[in-house]
Amino acid sequence: MKDRILFWCDRKFMHFGIAKSLQEKYDCELFAIIQLTDRTKEIFREQQLVKFNQIWIFNDYVSKENQNFDLNFLKSFEEKYKINLWKIAYTDVSLGYNKYHKFTRDEILSLFTQECKLFEEVLDKVKPHFLAIRSYDNQDTRILVELCKARGIKILMTAITRLDLRWKISDEEDYIENYNENYSDSIMTSDELQKYLDKFASLRQEKFMAFRKNNTSKNLKSGLSLLLFHNNDKYSFLRHGRTRSKIITKNISSILKKKYRASFFNKNCTREINENEKFVYFPLQYEPERTIYTPAPFYTNQLEVITNVAKSLPVKYKLYVKEHPGMQVQNWRTISYYKQIMNLPNVRLIHTSADSKEIIKKCSLVVTVAGSSCLEAAFYNKPSIVFADVSFSSLPSVYRIKSYEDLPQTIRVSLQKKVDPSELRKFIHFIDQNSFEFDMLDSLIEVDEFYNKGLLSNNALTIQNIESCLEKRKPVFDMWALEYIKKINELKNIAEKI
Repeated sequence: MKDRILFWCDRKFMHFGIAKSLQEKYDCELFAIIQLTDRTKEIFREQQLVKFNQIWIFNDYVSKENQNFDLNFLKSFEEKYKINLWKIAYTDVSLGYNKYHKFTRDEILSLFTQECKLFEEVLDKVKPHFLAIRSYDNQDTRILVELCKARGIKILMTAITRLDLRWKISDEEDYIENYNENYSDSIMTSDELQKYLDKFASLRQEKFMAFRKNNTSKNLKSGLSLLLFHNNDKYSFLRHGRTRSKIITKNISSILKKKYRASFFNKNCTREINENEKFVYFPLQYEPERTIYTPAPFYTNQLEVITNVAKSLPVKYKLYVKEHPGMQVQNWRTISYYKQIMNLPNVRLIHTSADSKEIIKKCSLVVTVAGSSCLEAAFYNKPSIVFADVSFSSLPSVYRIKSYEDLPQTIRVSLQKKVDPSELRKFIHFIDQNSFEFDMLDSLIEVDEFYNKGLLSNNALTIQNIESCLEKRKPVFDMWALEYIKKINELKNIAEKI
């Protein structure tokens, strides 16, 4: 019997391209749930580039116009699959951080009713062996992934590791599958570890600069598109509340707030590190962002985390809190947020221009909710504390805390910890051996561009344009298809041994 693979395809077109290559290299049956804007979905009803056995257009089944919800169905769904829907709702970026609309309880329940019924219908019809999907950004894909897991369907999720440009196909975004503590140590020297970190840090900086550049350009195009065509997605939940007047006023307001907040931030933040102070380092994470909300749903309020860390410190220590440089893209945090940090008596707010590497070198301990700074800390022989189950929390020098009440004792114990370089080398070696190199920004930027080039015209996106752009990046999709086949065979071999 052929493997049945269900693809989740969205506007980034990555998984559509992977499906096209996979059908050429692997004898299987392909199905798809396609989530696209109303003005582009018709193209995918007619396309023959990927011969899906059947497709479901997401927006045909999930509409904000449908205000009905079925509480008994959702109750049964939660109990049957052990899925906490409200936890997903509260930690979803699209629902909780929509600047044009505040979703009500009934609207969220209506959304969940439609999505859960759709996903059950699809899985009942297809009975897939595998779900191919990218790292989930929104509640819809999170629900689908959790539902598939509950049904025993294997997840093929494209996810980046904490070592930038190293990617994997996994059932979780930030989890090490089959990690063995007895995994052999590599022969990396201290100098090689340092070079590895420098490369890692350099890649992160390059990614951030590229993100800023691309984000500015895309925001302009997206803003123009929303002004011209916002009614084209009239049924979309994620575009709920958007009107031309709101788009204009919100964006003008954002520009003014950004200047005002930046002025306050630049005047009041510390740029230098006091060599004579003992301190614990807390780097704020970028928000809104799934990398904090999904793994640490009960610690998403970073201000609350900072306050609890500050009150748990030994008396001779201060807490250095550094803002994430990416927050300038989000127009910074509110001034009241920064003031609350600054008003904590043993806390210093650090400017984004301060060198994070130097701060980690000079600190005694790093604390984050779920950030990669804890992994970087290990390279400098610094212990750390994290509030989520993440890949690097397997390192002995990283303490995974689960209660604020444990903070005072955990901090004191962690301050005495020493980093074992062999454990760090094993971790890096394991990641390298179980992942592959892929530059998303470099490899897929043109694929994303073909969508944006047509963003301001209803007729610009055609099958011919899509085919041309996918063909240009065929080596990328072929590479991913081969990795998929490798992972599928690996999972099937494991299943045979059980």
